[in-house]
Amino acid sequence: MKIFVTGAAGMLGFALCPTLLEQGHQVFATDIRILTQDMQKLDVRDLNQVQDFCGINTPDAVMHLAAETNLELCEKDIPHAYLTNTIGTRNIARVCLDLDIPMLYVSSIGVFDGTKLKPYDENDVPNPINVYGRTKWAGEVIVESVLKKYFIVRAGWMIGGGDREKKFVALIIQQLRDGSRQIQAVTDKIGTPTYNLDFARGLTRLISTAHYGTYHLSSGAAVSRYQVAQKILQVLGRTDVNLTGITSDSRYIRDNFPTQRPRSETMRSVKTAALNLDCMRSWDVALEEYLRENYKKDIAELGNIL
Repeated sequence: MKIFVTGAAGMLGFALCPTLLEQGHQVFATDIRILTQDMQKLDVRDLNQVQDFCGINTPDAVMHLAAETNLELCEKDIPHAYLTNTIGTRNIARVCLDLDIPMLYVSSIGVFDGTKLKPYDENDVPNPINVYGRTKWAGEVIVESVLKKYFIVRAGWMIGGGDREKKFVALIIQQLRDGSRQIQAVTDKIGTPTYNLDFARGLTRLISTAHYGTYHLSSGAAVSRYQVAQKILQVLGRTDVNLTGITSDSRYIRDNFPTQRPRSETMRSVKTAALNLDCMRSWDVALEEYLRENYKKDIAELGNIL
């Protein structure tokens, strides 16, 4: 297939584009940031750009990753969040409708309010509590209402991406590189870590089918940020670092991450097993692989043997 990928410069694009190529697909990697020579500049917020690009390259499918995922920025600049996450998604859906091709839209567990005591599955009704979640859900509604050939795939706490990593793992690693011996992590918010490589493999399987609909690709885990930080320190061998558990109402969190976040962002799938799409490994196994493959220098500097 000829597959048009938006947001290819992000954490997920880092894993998805090579995975698609390995499976024999032709990939048109696009982003507003150009990180590699095989990437083309495209702003999904501009409908004319999207229409012109698809008219020239005639893709067989679009995998829409482009998004503003910084929750604090979304709250601060609501028009930017809606333009990127909602209008950009509408533009892609419109082109897919015109060309009669499938669209795969990567959404987020952040569309839920976090009050459910059990992990969210595909049958739960979204109820977002922040601007990011509302703009991603609005994108879902558009895709569902405009298209028949669509995949909406929700991701959990994304990890992976190497030097493109900008989420929790990267924040912990950077603190360690800066020489910190005191690390804080939240204990009262739980979620499901999602390894970008495993997630990319699942997306690649899904796009080759006609099993349209909404999916969760999930490892099924329910862990806190504190537990993730524990695993990072264990793999890196950082016994010299003191990890302290804090709550989400602590001053550090209020000052640095003031946006309201769901108490629970845990997720499970009730659909992927039946379709043989289960490809998400245990979160701790995946995280260890990621760290050992991408942070060898950080481990080696401590004298650990890989």
